[in-house]
Amino acid sequence: FVKTNAGYGVLVGTSVGLFATNQLNGTATVWVQQSPETIGNAICEMIKVRRVDNRVVVATHGGGVFAASITQGHHLTGIKEALKSTFTVFPNPATDAIIISASDIQTGGVYTIYNMLGKKVLETPATSIETRISISSLPSGTYIIKFKNGDTESSGKFVKK
Repeated sequence: FVKTNAGYGVLVGTSVGLFATNQLNGTATVWVQQSPETIGNAICEMIKVRRVDNRVVVATHGGGVFAASITQGHHLTGIKEALKSTFTVFPNPATDAIIISASDIQTGGVYTIYNMLGKKVLETPATSIETRISISSLPSGTYIIKFKNGDTESSGKFVKK
């Protein structure tokens, strides 16, 4: 457990990388892979937290030792709570494509889709108030979609049948 400005976050070292959440919610907990480009899928054998300044050190099997200071909730989730936008995804569940409708999202942002392991599977620019994304190449399952445009961020879920 790591104390953040938003309460507490949870880090979990697994056999396929380091994951975190800032809200435990049983089987609906959303785990986000941490540092996928550097730690990647390395086995995380040990996590130590220095409580005085929330310095986190993670030891991996054959991948090295990594350190970071965790003080904000978005350090774990990648989502800043201060500047949020809202969008809806339909149809949900979907088979071939989803349409994202967001009246308050300006073009220039990016939608990124992650599987439930936190791996990025698709990325597309926000083209207008409604953006169509083909998901026909994705396997069936639940996905997380994040929007980012500068400091504005938002996230949601959808199901691919």
